[in-house]
Amino acid sequence: LEDLYGNRVELSSLKGKKIFLNFWATWCPPCKAEMPDIEKLYQETKDSDLVILAVNVGEDKKTAQNFMNANKYNFTVLLDVTGEVSRLYQVTGIPTSYFIDTEGFLEDGITGGISLESMKEYISNLK
Repeated sequence: LEDLYGNRVELSSLKGKKIFLNFWATWCPPCKAEMPDIEKLYQETKDSDLVILAVNVGEDKKTAQNFMNANKYNFTVLLDVTGEVSRLYQVTGIPTSYFIDTEGFLEDGITGGISLESMKEYISNLK
């Protein structure tokens, strides 16, 4: 997928890092509710081996960019405009979060909003 700046991001290029993959949309109240915690996690871990990728589902670049700018969020947003990647990951509701280990294996996932503490717990279980 492409990020908000047109850079292509592939999970295969992130092997060796822990990945927090979050599927969301600007119109989704539980998504918006967990965003401040994702930003806190990003600020606490931006110099670590954790990569936070927030996949915006079904919206255009301008909508996602305006939302990120308005809320001063700094983590990476990827655009799944067609929903194809969401289908591949079997996302049935948003927000959905997946936790991927350093070998690239999906270790855990949860549908619904989660707290900063829960995010940290899932991440601490990754190898």
